[in-house]
Amino acid sequence: MTALVDRARSAGLTVNLTTEGERPVVPQAVALTVYRIAQEALTNVLRHAGPSAAVRLKLAYQTGTVGVEIEDDGGGKLAVESATQSGGHGLVGMRERVAVHGGRFSAGPRLGGGWRITAEVPW
Repeated sequence: MTALVDRARSAGLTVNLTTEGERPVVPQAVALTVYRIAQEALTNVLRHAGPSAAVRLKLAYQTGTVGVEIEDDGGGKLAVESATQSGGHGLVGMRERVAVHGGRFSAGPRLGGGWRITAEVPW
């Protein structure tokens, strides 16, 4: 995840990565799902909010579950306006990845601007 965050930072995003709990040995499929969600979310921030956006990416490890939360400040753009211009399938793909594991997923605009994505991926 560190390399992904470093690439996002090199593209101009301000990314704050935090971790809660001790990282257990996670099944490869779960680790890949969490990585891809973070990757798509950071790509969406760059695409819709721009490189001036600030992002908070949190990983939370609990027994049998990995949580991921990505919030951005919108980079000065309105989240709803930006999201409706996309036409892409990124959120659908994230939702499907989480559903394969029987997890929970949510995404939507934040009050005051920006976007929030949360997922819990069990194993």
